[in-house]
Amino acid sequence: MEPQLRSHEKILVNKLIYRFRPPMVGEVVVFSFPLDPKKDFIKRVVGEPGDVLEIKDGYLYRNNQKISEPFVKEYVFGSFGPVKIPKGRICVMGDNRNNSHDSRAWGFLDIDQIKGRAEMKFWPPQCFGTIPAISY
Repeated sequence: MEPQLRSHEKILVNKLIYRFRPPMVGEVVVFSFPLDPKKDFIKRVVGEPGDVLEIKDGYLYRNNQKISEPFVKEYVFGSFGPVKIPKGRICVMGDNRNNSHDSRAWGFLDIDQIKGRAEMKFWPPQCFGTIPAISY
């Protein structure tokens, strides 16, 4: 999730929010990795059920709209989709797109595997701050 999050940082996760509403595009979520549920992963939600996603010409498109993602610092290699996200699932991708093991590799994430929303970095102290959702 670089540059927003680095592997040595400690975070607070809101484990209650998704009991009241589904995850939204732009939020950073913590979930059980589908290929090894003993591991936790953290990624950004880029698509909700019913959305059509595609990566082409180095950019993410959601429902045929090019998405502005200023936190993605480089051209995204390869292509993906177009694919429609099924009911009960979301699409997650890392912010460091060219170096991320995400929905493009192992498929859409079942909403039931989400543990919570990443909300704040607290360690080390110089990294203290919120983990904002990005409005698309």
